[in-house]
Amino acid sequence: MARRQRAAMMLALGSAVLAVCAVVPASAAPAGAAVRVVAPAGRSPGRTSGSTGGVSDSTLASELVVRASDLPSAIAWSSQPTGPTAVKGSRQFLACMAGGGSATSVSPDPFGLTGRVGGTIRASVQAATFIQKQSNGEPNVTSSATVYRDASSVLHDLVAVGTPRFVLCLGNLDRSAGVQGKLVPLKVPRLGDGVGVGVRLTGVFPAFGKVYADAYFYAEQNVEIELSFTNGTSPFPTAWEQAIAAKVMERARVLMA
Repeated sequence: MARRQRAAMMLALGSAVLAVCAVVPASAAPAGAAVRVVAPAGRSPGRTSGSTGGVSDSTLASELVVRASDLPSAIAWSSQPTGPTAVKGSRQFLACMAGGGSATSVSPDPFGLTGRVGGTIRASVQAATFIQKQSNGEPNVTSSATVYRDASSVLHDLVAVGTPRFVLCLGNLDRSAGVQGKLVPLKVPRLGDGVGVGVRLTGVFPAFGKVYADAYFYAEQNVEIELSFTNGTSPFPTAWEQAIAAKVMERARVLMA
């Protein structure tokens, strides 16, 4: 039972985006992905709604999350549904970010952290969680892609998640969820529009021990992309994280050209 409980926790943590989303067992997750979409301020988005080169927003978002072929072949992977977003935690996070003023105020669904669709948010996809086969749920990888109607929010969100307040607001949610740990900025490869932002959580769950979770945040035109990497014994290998990010963002560059 302890192994099954740890596996469920690790799956949930992979989908938690550093405690913004709910920690829920994989068995409680819906069978399908939720749907959402995004764009950067200050440049032409190439499209403002509906499609890119005949591809719908929801299809585009589905193409810009991690797929099995993006993962390293050194280990065998399986996939599990990703758990739903915690609405209460999402609202707390948005309110905390807004408390920093216009510089840190974010869109209604920054990098898919809230799972909200509608208005300027055209589509949003939460990928399945990939885990090592026959493991206790670690390491694991999950991701999201959010598409907006126009370019007014994307780069602003990217700048906002790069501020100290973003780390503060995530840390507040971690503590309210009972997580004992530390959030620090994480240097990530420069990909897409802007420079990219990374955050690492080193946390302790009393029932399960130490957990490491890295999150990468990127923007490509009107799409925001978030990648999460979680492991329970040591940080997810940096070379693997960067290789996965490079594949996803190259796909975004080609599809958005």
